[in-house]
Amino acid sequence: MRMTQRCLTWIFVGLGVFAIASFLPPIFAVPADWTLKDLDGGRFTLSENLGRGPTLILFWATWCRPCKQELKEYKSLFETYREKGVQVLAISEDNSKTQSQIKPYIQSNGYNFTVLLDPTGEVLKGYGGESIPHTIVLDSLGKVQKTFRGKIQKIDDLSKLLEKLLVESPGE
Repeated sequence: MRMTQRCLTWIFVGLGVFAIASFLPPIFAVPADWTLKDLDGGRFTLSENLGRGPTLILFWATWCRPCKQELKEYKSLFETYREKGVQVLAISEDNSKTQSQIKPYIQSNGYNFTVLLDPTGEVLKGYGGESIPHTIVLDSLGKVQKTFRGKIQKIDDLSKLLEKLLVESPGE
């Protein structure tokens, strides 16, 4: 009888932990490595581009107004931190119907950061994203430090985090 109670107790504890963990965001997790195409058809692999400083990943699309507003903010942020080793990746969630609009939009706005294509949303989902804009901050090893769901309200909070990460692991 006692053995059965102990077994049932451990089963319920295990189920409780699993239930709680399934609702927690994947903060501080290291997702599997990924490779995406860039605007020129080249390949970009995350693991091959880490180690120089923090990485800022913005998931966006040409049809997303809040995303476009954030891109303008990231332009000045990237210019400020580029020399310090911050890498900015703008990962487009545009599908095949709207992908032709990406390159003209990026060029007409003078954006100099790396633009990648994730038409199936696989990388976005890998970081726990369900909608855009969705922003991820990685340390120099690729470990998630912060997730912003929706439009970032205070760009200063993002700047402070990047400064902190730069101090902890300065660029090469």
